[in-house]
Amino acid sequence: MNRLTPHDAVIAVDVRQPTPTPSAATSSRAPDGAHVGYLGSIGFGYPAAIGAAVAAPERKTVAVTGDGGFAQYMAEVTTAVKHKLDITHVLLNNGQLGKISKEQRAGEWDVWQTSLHNPDFAAFAATAAPAASA
Repeated sequence: MNRLTPHDAVIAVDVRQPTPTPSAATSSRAPDGAHVGYLGSIGFGYPAAIGAAVAAPERKTVAVTGDGGFAQYMAEVTTAVKHKLDITHVLLNNGQLGKISKEQRAGEWDVWQTSLHNPDFAAFAATAAPAASA
C-alpha cells in the first residue's frame, strides 16, 4: 500500500480481521498520512472512508474492509457514487466472519455460524454507478 498510495492518503480500515493488514502495510508511511481504524464496530471502514473523502477531498482515500463488515453497509456505495467521492476500496472477501472463526478455532470449538452468503460485490458496485447517457 505504501507504493500504491500517496504519502498523505487517508486509509480507513474496518475492525476485526482486516485491521492488521493495512497497519503493517503502512507502518513506514510518512506522518502526513492518516490511518483510521478500529474506532467503531464491524462495518466501520467504508462509512469512515466516506467521511474522510468528504472532509479532505484533496487527499486519496482508501477503505480496507472485510466482506462481513462491508456487507452491513454496502448500500453506502450509492452515497459515494451520488456525491462523486473518489474512494479506492480493498475488499477482503473470504466468505466468512474470519476473526470470529479464528477465535472459535483457537478455543478448539466448532466453527459455527460464521459463513457468509456474499453477493458479487463487483457487480453490485457496477450497478451503483449511473448508466451512461446516450
